[in-house]
Amino acid sequence: MKRQAPLLVAFVLALGCTGAVEKPGPTPPPEEPPPYQELPPSGPSWPAAGAPGELPSPELRIRRLDVTLAAEDLALLEANPYWDVMYPATVKLDGRMAMGLVRYRGASARTRPQKSWRIDLDGGYALEGRDRFALLAEYDDAAKLVERLAVDLYRALGLPVPYARFVKLYVNGVYRGVFLDMERVGGEYLVHHGHEPDASIYRCGDRNCEMKQLPRAELSYQNDFTKTRNETVPWDDLDRFLEVISRTDDADLERRLGEVMDLDAYLGNLAANELIANTVLEDARAYWVHELHGDLWTYVPWDLNNAQPYWSRDLPASSPLGGVWREPQIFSIYDDAVRRIYDVRVNERVGQRPTWSVLATRIWDHPALRARLLAKLDSALQGVFTPERVGPYLEALWAVVGPEIVQDPFVDATCAETEPARLVRFVHDRREILLQRLPALRAHGSGPLVVNEIGIPGDAEAGYVELYNRGSTDLDLSGAQVTDDLRVPAKYALPAGTVLPAHGHLVLVADGTPWAPPGPAAEPPHLPFVLSTSGGELGVFPPAAVHAPYDLVYFGPRASGSAYGRTSDGTETFGDVARTPGTAN
Repeated sequence: MKRQAPLLVAFVLALGCTGAVEKPGPTPPPEEPPPYQELPPSGPSWPAAGAPGELPSPELRIRRLDVTLAAEDLALLEANPYWDVMYPATVKLDGRMAMGLVRYRGASARTRPQKSWRIDLDGGYALEGRDRFALLAEYDDAAKLVERLAVDLYRALGLPVPYARFVKLYVNGVYRGVFLDMERVGGEYLVHHGHEPDASIYRCGDRNCEMKQLPRAELSYQNDFTKTRNETVPWDDLDRFLEVISRTDDADLERRLGEVMDLDAYLGNLAANELIANTVLEDARAYWVHELHGDLWTYVPWDLNNAQPYWSRDLPASSPLGGVWREPQIFSIYDDAVRRIYDVRVNERVGQRPTWSVLATRIWDHPALRARLLAKLDSALQGVFTPERVGPYLEALWAVVGPEIVQDPFVDATCAETEPARLVRFVHDRREILLQRLPALRAHGSGPLVVNEIGIPGDAEAGYVELYNRGSTDLDLSGAQVTDDLRVPAKYALPAGTVLPAHGHLVLVADGTPWAPPGPAAEPPHLPFVLSTSGGELGVFPPAAVHAPYDLVYFGPRASGSAYGRTSDGTETFGDVARTPGTAN
């Protein structure tokens, strides 16, 4: 393989890599695996971690994994790739043998010419301390590097993430190419990453992981969470966790999240998502580990191949790099992809609603949490996420895996060889965009229109919503949408001609009058919903918008007849306030 120019200066674009690539000619003969060597009790030989803030060192070699199953079972598997039937097989890792079950895995991955594999070893068997394997084909990635880079970036930032390494796969003696061997999140993960060994593991359902408190079976286009450990234990721990996320007052949010979850790690994960432009998180099916004795939740990402530079196989040389221009605040209500994905899927799935994370959204809206998140992002942009750090790492990794990857029967070698330099260019360009966006991200939530106060209905008092214009010019709010369900903005549209003067208040009566038009000029508009004493959410959106509200507020349980809002007009501090709609707080 010819050597490339140094990655730090070779900011070249990959050649177009379109369509399936399957090389003609004979299959490479099976190689003799190296002699088996017993590993120390620590278990798998994952790539060694680097020093804090440094990318890990690459593995010294690519290991070989052999799967052998009956010819008729292999024929059934290949004829029916969407079946979840597991077929008995013999599995060897560098010559060490075990018995188990295999099938294809993934969703869209099963439509690709090169498919991903799931391997479950039989009881009593383990290979390098593992009895479960997820082999990711990474077919859409020209050189199979994007998810591996993402994993190693997360490790360099000290974040919870499954380990990953490359393996060569042979099925019934036929070479199937290079796969990313991704550590599965199960009992072994708990041990390897220092969690309580009897912790529960929840996994987000398909098109889910929004951490919302709606009944989990209510939306037909989503699947519920699944639970892979302690399955017989009631799920009330998850319900309590979602309650904290959705029904904690803003003033108490940072403290409560810090009590129930590894908040620092989650903030780091949000920052890392921005680095790699990790998108379509609703489809990623990430994990939540709940340590029962410590009552602590930890987020574990999955499907980091949803990062935007991943889609490189189909990019012609003239295309801009995927994800470079992707706006920050990923998978929050402020992410423009919420609208773009909704516009497509609303025509494909019955009942589709805009999808985004409640937890990520609340962090972006909370000044102290947002500052902590942006400090982590800025630190990464000044540290590991630079061409000067990523370039040498990719050169060292490619020196080990590149000669094998270009021999993969599903890889275009010419395109693959350009991919490391392309990724360094992505890091350079994405970093510049994020640095430019930091001032605006720090100023998030400083717009003129705010939800200033909400009143819970009492025995003889209707509930209300008070809007406030903290800007210095009048605001035309014609058609602005007010809702108590942030995924259904179009609950009520303010009538044409609604103007909120500078430093003025607008009171809306929340008495459940369905779509009532405003009465006489002296009577305020009525909203078609009633605020609940059990807590809820309230948002004001631009006309016809499904994301990026002008402002939103979450609130916890409140007494009948109480009021909650900004402690003084337009400030970012919240609490119980006197029930005085339309006057200064």
